[in-house]
Amino acid sequence: MLHILVRAIVASLLLAPLTDAAVARAELPGADLVSPAAGVPGNIATPDLTGRGLPDLVVPLFGTDLLSVRLNDGHGSFGPVRRYTVGLKPSFIAVGDFNRDGHLDLAVSNAGSGDVSVLLNRGDGTFAPAHDYSISGASPGLRGTSNGTFSLEAADLTGNGILDLVTANSASNDVSVLVGNGDGTFQPARTYPIAARGGVGILPFALSVGRFGPGRAPDLVVGGAHTVTVMKNDGHGGFGSVGHYFVGFDIACTKVADLRGDGRLDIVATGTGTLNAEVLLGNGDGTFAPGQNLSSGGFGPQCISIDRLRRNGNLDLAVVNSGSPSGGGALAVFDGDGAGHFALAATYPVGTLPWASSVADFDRDGTPDIAVADTGVPASVSILHGNADGTFRPHVVYPM
Repeated sequence: MLHILVRAIVASLLLAPLTDAAVARAELPGADLVSPAAGVPGNIATPDLTGRGLPDLVVPLFGTDLLSVRLNDGHGSFGPVRRYTVGLKPSFIAVGDFNRDGHLDLAVSNAGSGDVSVLLNRGDGTFAPAHDYSISGASPGLRGTSNGTFSLEAADLTGNGILDLVTANSASNDVSVLVGNGDGTFQPARTYPIAARGGVGILPFALSVGRFGPGRAPDLVVGGAHTVTVMKNDGHGGFGSVGHYFVGFDIACTKVADLRGDGRLDIVATGTGTLNAEVLLGNGDGTFAPGQNLSSGGFGPQCISIDRLRRNGNLDLAVVNSGSPSGGGALAVFDGDGAGHFALAATYPVGTLPWASSVADFDRDGTPDIAVADTGVPASVSILHGNADGTFRPHVVYPM
């Protein structure tokens, strides 16, 4: 029941109108709007923000209007926290060189204000003030509500070599595309409905991008109440639903990868309510066949990382579970066989109510490490440093 309680809290915080005092404060430049969910992170990203070959930490602080960044110190640890003002209730991060200057920039979806904040990198891992692009805006008479702009991805959706942004909007059951201009700015949002009845339910923290069949531009997969919906790209950044696949209840995350090494992209999705991770095997034509249905290795599975965690070349899974038999959060690692099948290898304790993870080599020892975003006040990141045999050491916590 833990996942249901957590989702209910998040839903109430998203949909509740802001008080006049809160709105007034939010309109002040640089204001930090803090709510009871200030310690709940969104997802996590680990880009190299300084160009030194070092992965850094980026976490949006849902319940505030802040994005937290900690730069890698070059020794596997991290420098002080820098926080940047974005929109209300920031949720997901997308990374890319949006102005094509050779430095990675950040975009953040804001569930409370129904917009996306774009922060351009100054070249040293610090960022210019955010520029916001509306996805939904507040509803008339309900200040502070939005269409539930959560998941966010950056990709070249139009095939012109310029990065665009796409969001999944849970409350309005659609996706929105911000076409990039190539100079760090974006065109007004274009919105496309998700046709599946019940295909996307409340708070689906699930959106992934990949080329699932013929076509020059990538397609989308969106997760919702109990299914994932595949949306085909028309080649110009427009999308329509073409298939729906049952996964479980309350889809928290989708990830896309070629699990079998056959050039066809597959999907892995978690069902928080059914404690599972479902593998969908790509047929290469935009359709998918049911694959392995895994127990998540804990309670309330959230997001997934797919990476080569061992040295045999196979892709493995790391599933974040918000609860475990021991009571705390846990990271479950599954070894892949290279043919789309996985076996639970180990579970590792992490922090309180973790939400998402990212794989990177933080200490430059040639072995993958894993960062997990944990809930707390303040929010934190647990770093699990990897061993050469694919196992991981006890986590080290960094407040965000």
